[in-house]
Amino acid sequence: MTPCMSHPAPARPSTMDRPRRIRMMQKQRHRVSPDETRRGFTLVDLTITVLIMGVVAATASPKFAALLTSYTAEAAARRVAADLNYAASAAAQTSQSVTVTFDVPGDSYGVTGVASPDHPGSAWAVSFTNGSTNVTLVSVDFAASQSVTFNAYGRPNNPGSIILSSGSDSATIVVDAATGRATVQ
Repeated sequence: MTPCMSHPAPARPSTMDRPRRIRMMQKQRHRVSPDETRRGFTLVDLTITVLIMGVVAATASPKFAALLTSYTAEAAARRVAADLNYAASAAAQTSQSVTVTFDVPGDSYGVTGVASPDHPGSAWAVSFTNGSTNVTLVSVDFAASQSVTFNAYGRPNNPGSIILSSGSDSATIVVDAATGRATVQ
């Protein structure tokens, strides 16, 4: 069979090229990709990461503490306002007076005339000295009284205000004379 001129037979590589091809194949076979050489974190990587986390934590810590005290004062004020509104609502529903009495030195208050929603059958008392709230009653003023009585229509005998504090933050609760509604200012 004779080769056709239009389709020449492929040239065979010379024997001189063979050792060079073998060396190239060996280099390619032993070449390692960057993903295979690095399988973990170095000590430098970990040290830099820990340093960055420490700087971020040191920067955020004072702001977080201030936010926490502000939130604590606001949450305690919302609790007192909700309890006052509940007492006014209960007085209107039962057509009986309900009294909320505050104890400023004891940082607590109690509700008489309605059962405790948390512990039915026991006296309704809330103390800010329990737990880690760190909330204090600064002042209570219902026409020079430390208690407010809601009548059968849910209206207070005197309008007034309560001031709570937590750290350097404070919150004020105001009881409206016309509606008996307690709101946080």
